[in-house]
Amino acid sequence: MSLAKILRTREGHFTFESGHHGRLWLDLDALFTHPSRLRPLVADLAARLAAHGVTAVCGPATGGAYLAQQVALELDARFHPVERAPAGYRLAPGVTPGERIALVDDAINAGSAIRACLRELASTGGAVVALGALLALGTGASDLAASARLPLAAVETWPHELWEPADCPLCGQGLPLDRG
Repeated sequence: MSLAKILRTREGHFTFESGHHGRLWLDLDALFTHPSRLRPLVADLAARLAAHGVTAVCGPATGGAYLAQQVALELDARFHPVERAPAGYRLAPGVTPGERIALVDDAINAGSAIRACLRELASTGGAVVALGALLALGTGASDLAASARLPLAAVETWPHELWEPADCPLCGQGLPLDRG
């Protein structure tokens, strides 16, 4: 099973949570409406993360948290959601010192949600030992993993370009911006 078969996509001119612009919009929330379709992909991701001795899985709300819960179930690990807060993301209490945490998201594009979660997890006493995603878009996920000095486990990688708004060729062509 590939993500292309179950993921709805649109092409156009979009702005993302990070503020970047790009051509591809993914309807990620629809992935989780039929969890059984994701089971083989979740098992694949969990197997990749198991090599890092993961004892807990975290993910940013909403899609990342849904995925984190499914991966935690597959690994028989603890699950810690990271919720959106007015100033970024907030981890619910419960991470214990010494936990080996995999931080996962449904898709990593620019990585803004994962960066925010890494900052939030830094003070918990747990150790983030790996990043994971069903989908890594472009080089954003691998660049983020390299800068955080963490291994990246991605089930699929798709090419994708992101641009700062000032450098966006779609803006330069006068294409209207769709917020997704």
